[in-house]
Amino acid sequence: MLDLSDQCQVTPPAWSEIEYRARVPGAVDEFLNKQGPMPVAPESRRGYHRMYMRTSAVLRYQGEFYAIYMCDLSRTGAGLLSPVQLLPCKLVEVWFADDRMLRVTTKNCLRIDENCYRCGVLFAGE
Repeated sequence: MLDLSDQCQVTPPAWSEIEYRARVPGAVDEFLNKQGPMPVAPESRRGYHRMYMRTSAVLRYQGEFYAIYMCDLSRTGAGLLSPVQLLPCKLVEVWFADDRMLRVTTKNCLRIDENCYRCGVLFAGE
């Protein structure tokens, strides 16, 4: 008997082929070269320390693909740069160059510049 499922396999396009790309504030090389633990502000209310995770990735949001940059990572979430505003509490998918996919829930989004939104996401529970 055949298994019936409404799930379909999605293959994201390559980052370089995507029209809508996030812009990095400043120089791209300088942005991508940061690594290690992020500095902690004295008044920080964060539950977990964040680490730099600078890489390009592909975001699927409301059925569209966008070229994004990952910024940082903690135990419960991550930060990213998106070319479009991401509304809070939306489930989105992030694909990395090694074909790993991560489901996250949008938390907040702040416009930095044209095609540059700094967004916070939480890891979605399975």
